[in-house]
Amino acid sequence: MLLEDSYFCSPPDAGRLRNASSQIMSQSTHHEQVQPSEAPVVQSSEEACPECGTPDSVVSSGDYQEVYCDQCGLILEEDQIDHGPEWSYATADSRCRVGSPNTACRHDRGISSEIGHWKDARGNELPAKTKRHFSRLRRWNGRAKYGSKKEKNLAYGLTELRRVASVLELPRSLQEQASDLFHRASDAGLLRGLSIEAIAAGCVYAVCRLNRLPRYLSEVANASVDSERRVSLAYRTLNVELDLRTPPPQPTEFVPRIARTVGLPVTVQRYAQEISTASEMEDFAIGRNPRCVAAGCLYYAAREIPEVEKVTQTDLSKAADVSTESLRPVWQRLEDQFNDNS
Repeated sequence: MLLEDSYFCSPPDAGRLRNASSQIMSQSTHHEQVQPSEAPVVQSSEEACPECGTPDSVVSSGDYQEVYCDQCGLILEEDQIDHGPEWSYATADSRCRVGSPNTACRHDRGISSEIGHWKDARGNELPAKTKRHFSRLRRWNGRAKYGSKKEKNLAYGLTELRRVASVLELPRSLQEQASDLFHRASDAGLLRGLSIEAIAAGCVYAVCRLNRLPRYLSEVANASVDSERRVSLAYRTLNVELDLRTPPPQPTEFVPRIARTVGLPVTVQRYAQEISTASEMEDFAIGRNPRCVAAGCLYYAAREIPEVEKVTQTDLSKAADVSTESLRPVWQRLEDQFNDNS
């Protein structure tokens, strides 16, 4: 009985303990709430200032911003590395320490757990028994990561999307936009009946069009594992079903890229952009490939500037990913238009 009285409590005491523990668990959240400090703490040292020689005058601010002399004002160190926790302010009165931000590039928004392999947090090698244990944990974590076939397809599509964006060297912001568009396509049920790889490449191309980034459809299709026809079909499906309203590409968007590819100077680029935006070219450019118009303007501008090394139609057509037969009518129209006016 003494043992029971010492280690076991009566039912009322157990109920109070359960209530207290539930209150503690309800108060604890994922973020650790900490009241912000009122003012940075100034820490003094016993060093003497190398400028004025005053002893015990070197102080450092508590926010790791600078080390200075409080007598003459000499700054000894600034912008020091803060080795403390990375606080982020949730509200005006509290701050919290959180992990990495949510991202649309992953199917679970980046909030899943990743189990390590052979070393612990300090870099020490794990024992063989611990390695086998974590191997089993990784296996079960991989099986439980996807709750349905839809989530598994979503994860595979986002992986393919990141690969295509990496091949095209797109910035992180465009990858986030393309991933968010892929999430919308998955929620709308557009993955059924279409290739997941084509939808991923179509999202990348759609984001490039929305941000007026001069990327070719053939270039995106070459980075993908699917054909250009399927990528084009996926892009048209996204554009119609999700109501993207992508703006039509303009010739001025492709002039700098084509000029850099063939090595034309900036003077030719500026002259070609002026020609492509002229009122005489507006009606002529309607219904034509903007890359053909941009290449034709560059060819005409390079021929009009005498000190520039001449470029061939073949080089410009390869840089614009068009045929020389499509480029030649644009140049002839420019020749007739501007020569007649002169």
